[in-house]
Amino acid sequence: MTIKLLLTFAGLLVTAGCSQGEGHTDACEGPCCDEACDPCANGACDDDDLALGWEPPVLLWWGSSAEEAPACPVEAPQVFFEGFSGLSTRQSCPSCACGPSACEMPRVEVYNENMCNVYEVPDPEIFSFPVPEDWDGTCVTHPPIEAGTYMSIHFSRTVATPCAPIAGPEAVVAEHAWEMQARACHAPAAPGTSGRPGRGMPVPEGFEKCVSRPEAEAPECPAAYPERRAFFTGTEGALGCAPCACGEPLGANCRARIYWHSEPECADQGMLMTTGLDHEPCLGWSGPSWVDFTSLRGTWKNNEPGICTATGGQPTGELSGRDPMTFCCAPAR
Repeated sequence: MTIKLLLTFAGLLVTAGCSQGEGHTDACEGPCCDEACDPCANGACDDDDLALGWEPPVLLWWGSSAEEAPACPVEAPQVFFEGFSGLSTRQSCPSCACGPSACEMPRVEVYNENMCNVYEVPDPEIFSFPVPEDWDGTCVTHPPIEAGTYMSIHFSRTVATPCAPIAGPEAVVAEHAWEMQARACHAPAAPGTSGRPGRGMPVPEGFEKCVSRPEAEAPECPAAYPERRAFFTGTEGALGCAPCACGEPLGANCRARIYWHSEPECADQGMLMTTGLDHEPCLGWSGPSWVDFTSLRGTWKNNEPGICTATGGQPTGELSGRDPMTFCCAPAR
C-alpha cells in the first residue's frame, strides 16, 4: 500500500510540473517537453522579443547591387523577402527654345450702322469682307459693298502671333539605381511550427540572423538584434520633364497701313487707315456712305514681332522606395 501511495504522489508531481511548464519560456527540458505540452511549440522559445511585434528570425544576406545574390542556404531554403536600399536617380531633359513670332495683318468689319464711338450698340448688320487667314496685305477683291448700304468700317488691331515651343534634340533621361540589395530566407513552415531559424540554428557565412517588421519607421531594435537595416521592394512615383512653353512676344511693334478701295484690284488710290497692336481705328459717316467698298490691301509700317522667352525643360517628379521592410540583426559571431 505504501509503494502505491508513493507512485501516485510522484505522478501528481509530474502532472503539476506539466501544467506549470506551459507558461515557461527559458528552457525546453523536462518531463513536459513533448508534443502535447511543449512550451517551445511554434517558436515560442526562439525569441523573447516577438511580443514587441517583430517577426521571428530569418537569415539575411545583403550586399552590392552589382553582385549576384546567393541562393538561400539549406537551413532556410525559401526566399522570405527581396529588396533594395540606397536609391539614386539620374535625370536630364531636352533644352527648350521658341520659334519666331510674326506680325499679323488686321481684319475688317463693315456695318450698316455707325459703330464708331457708340456706347449703346443698336444690333447692326455686319457685311463680310473676308481676307485669307495668313493674309500678308496682298490686294483682296470682293463684290462691292455698295455705297449707301453701310455707315462704318472697323479695322481690328494687328497681332503679334504666339511663338511655338521647340524641344531640343537631347534625349530624355529618367533612370534610377539601387546601391544595395538584400535577400532574406526562411525554412518551410511545417504544421505547428514557425518555419523560422531558432536560436540554436547555425548562421551560414555571408548571412545574418535578423528579426523584421514590414514598415520603415519601425521602433527601436530589440537588444538581442541591435544592427538595423531597411530595404524596399521597389519604387513609387515618377520622373519626367517640364514641357517646353513660350511666353508672350516682348518688344513687338506691328503697325500696318490698310488701304480700302472702291475699284477692283486696288486700282484706285484708295483711303488709308493705320492700325497697331494697341490701336483699332473706325471710319464712320453720319449718314449712308458715299463710296463703294470693293478691294483691300495692306503694307507694314513696322514689322517687328518681338521675341518670346522659353520656359520648361526642367526635371520633374521624384521616386521613393515602396513596401519597406526593416530588419534588426544579431551581431556577427
